[in-house]
Amino acid sequence: MAEEEHDGWMEQRRRNGWVAGEPRDDRAKIHPQMRPYVEISEEEKDKDRNGVRKYSEILDLAGYKIVTRLPNRSRDES
Repeated sequence: MAEEEHDGWMEQRRRNGWVAGEPRDDRAKIHPQMRPYVEISEEEKDKDRNGVRKYSEILDLAGYKIVTRLPNRSRDES
């Protein structure tokens, strides 16, 4: 899920005109982390992991929760 978090972050930035490059330049919309997840440092990956860890808290604040989905049962089993 952390990789998906990173991909979503990159896509949002890309739509807003950001590109990959160094050094980071917010004015020019250049960011060194605009690259595939496998290429970023563990420190940067931890930022994505921490974001994922907060999903349930964010959903709770919005009045939602994460639940386990039960397997579908056939009509014959009902």
